[in-house]
Amino acid sequence: MTRAKTPEAAPLFEGGIRALNVGVSEFALSPRAHGASVLELDWRPPAGGDRDVGLLLARLEDDPDDPIGSKVAAANAQAIERILAARPMLVGMGRAAETLSGLGTRHILHAGPPIGLG
Repeated sequence: MTRAKTPEAAPLFEGGIRALNVGVSEFALSPRAHGASVLELDWRPPAGGDRDVGLLLARLEDDPDDPIGSKVAAANAQAIERILAARPMLVGMGRAAETLSGLGTRHILHAGPPIGLG
């Protein structure tokens, strides 16, 4: 009796593993050691880790019992209401190079913050 040859298994992640590490750099060591590409985000706790200042900031964010917080909560509610009530519509379409004045042939558009090239 002959055994049929088993086909090779396809890799689970064809492009390799890509990970995002937020905060403590040491958390990126293990994935990197196993061949993952790791992007590190330099995140710090709000208020520099000061608990009391952090709690004050949280109250200001949208605490309805706090005078400033209640204004923030009302403004946030109004912003969400306006977003949900909006009726977006397409008013035009075209190639960026033909639509945006000043866009050169060597410009690249992307959806992130400005990139320093130098």
